[in-house]
Amino acid sequence: MHDPLVSPLLASDLSNLPPAIVSTAGFDPLRDEGDEYANKLISSGVKVFHQENDGFIHGFANMSYIPKVPETLDEICTNLKEMMK
Repeated sequence: MHDPLVSPLLASDLSNLPPAIVSTAGFDPLRDEGDEYANKLISSGVKVFHQENDGFIHGFANMSYIPKVPETLDEICTNLKEMMK
C-alpha cells in the first residue's frame, strides 16, 4: 500500500505534524523505517525525540522484565510530558 495515511513515511510533507517520539529497537524488522521516519521528521523541522534501543526486540515496551526496559519507558514518558507542555 502506498498511502501516507497508512504509512506516514510516504507523505511528501511532514512539516505540519506535532512533536513526535520515535523509539526503535535494534532487533526489529521495522527499525530502519522508524529511523528513516524520525530523520524525515527532523528534516521537516518537526521536534523529535528519537530513541534508538540497540539491544531490544520489537514489542519491548510490553516486556518490563527485560533489564533497562523500565528505564527506557521512563525516558519516553519524561520526553512525552515535556512535549505536552
